Amino acid sequence: MANFFWLRSILTRSLGLDARTAPRFAVLRYLVRLALLAVAVYILAVYCKADLFGLLLGLSVLVFNIIAVSIYMISTQGE
Repeated sequence: MANFFWLRSILTRSLGLDARTAPRFAVLRYLVRLALLAVAVYILAVYCKADLFGLLLGLSVLVFNIIAVSIYMISTQGE
């Protein structure tokens, strides 16, 4: 959840910047966020001996929920 709040913060700040500097700002922050997430998953998988299947399933549940809510909102938008 913190990952998505961080993404929202990045996008909100980038929308307030100039049109020339906003894309570079957003892409750089996005790549840093993904790199830190990858390092955290690597540490959990290798050093903490976390169950890899459980870790991937836990990360996927949030993505599946976002997709389901998006499809629901799009399908009920015309009503």
